[in-house]
Amino acid sequence: MKNMLKKIVVTALLLLLGGLTVQIARAVPAAPSPTCEITATITSVKKKTSNFKTEQPSSESFDYYGVRLKIISSSLYAKDGNGLCEDLAKLETDSIVVPDEYEKTPLKAGQKIKARMHFGGDERLGGYFLTKIEVLSAGVATDEEDSGSSIKSSDEISNMLVEKNELKTVETIELDSEKQQYSVVGWRNAKLFFFIPVSVRLEIKINAADGSIQSIKKPWWNFLAR
Repeated sequence: MKNMLKKIVVTALLLLLGGLTVQIARAVPAAPSPTCEITATITSVKKKTSNFKTEQPSSESFDYYGVRLKIISSSLYAKDGNGLCEDLAKLETDSIVVPDEYEKTPLKAGQKIKARMHFGGDERLGGYFLTKIEVLSAGVATDEEDSGSSIKSSDEISNMLVEKNELKTVETIELDSEKQQYSVVGWRNAKLFFFIPVSVRLEIKINAADGSIQSIKKPWWNFLAR
């Protein structure tokens, strides 16, 4: 009888400790991260609504803006936790702008901005939170609900060129936000004099909004290759 009572008490204590461990784990805040100061080009803006499930009955969904960025430069603004701001430079990433920030500075695809970037708040949204946003150059008009008006990402353009056999490989791709145009350098396989395998270097200008090819610069001897 005593042994059975002891087992019941031990089991109850283990269940109680397990519950406390879960509650403590849930209460642990997100790991601290630095705040970076960035310059970036906006490739798309879209209004979204949170749709993750929550255990709090009183919690409600809320609106925010998902902003896709092509980061030009990034430097440390405030040190807090691990992470290097310099690692963000030249990346394409998603970011989050809350409605209050958006109302102060409405964002459009094509704009070049300066802002502070920090991964904080509710991590279930994903992406970095933007604050202190300053528009450095204007972009094209866009409807946030219409993804067709957004600038295509460099990955989309690269994949399109490869899929359409315009290029075999993409070497570099750069966005000119003022002209709304990508400059792409890449290589395509061909045969010189119809039988000698060669790689042809091409420079292609592409409309950043619809992906249409505007011009192709080929080497002078390209007429000898097919």
